[in-house]
Amino acid sequence: MGTKKRPARRGKAPQWFTRLGPDAQLALLDDPYRELTEPLVTALGPDAENVVGRVYTAHERSTRYYLAPRAAVELVSARDRVRGWWGRLSPLHRVIVLNNRHGSLPAALGGGVRATGGILRLRRKRRLTPTPMAEIFLEREARARR
Repeated sequence: MGTKKRPARRGKAPQWFTRLGPDAQLALLDDPYRELTEPLVTALGPDAENVVGRVYTAHERSTRYYLAPRAAVELVSARDRVRGWWGRLSPLHRVIVLNNRHGSLPAALGGGVRATGGILRLRRKRRLTPTPMAEIFLEREARARR
């Protein structure tokens, strides 16, 4: 019997999402309402019980898997929060953030941690690093620019 998962707070990445591989994260980030492949359902492991919904089509005699509505809405909320932050960055700041997405940024660039709305985290030596949802969002943006 699975345990009930708590929803992500204030647009943070759901825990089940952070346990997926980057390709699965990117696919779901692009379309949280997409049909899930069996390997993706398997990758969710025990979380699948709480975040996957099924649709059985009698005339096709097939079962299709999707994120459960609550899980999809939770993911959309987290994604849209990062998307809003991204949209408020200047083009120059976007380039700086993308070029340093795997490292850290000077705290001064973010205008303080509160100015980033929790998208970036303050680390030692006054450096900022992206949250897990921001990391995958930035990877998506970087791949789109290639």
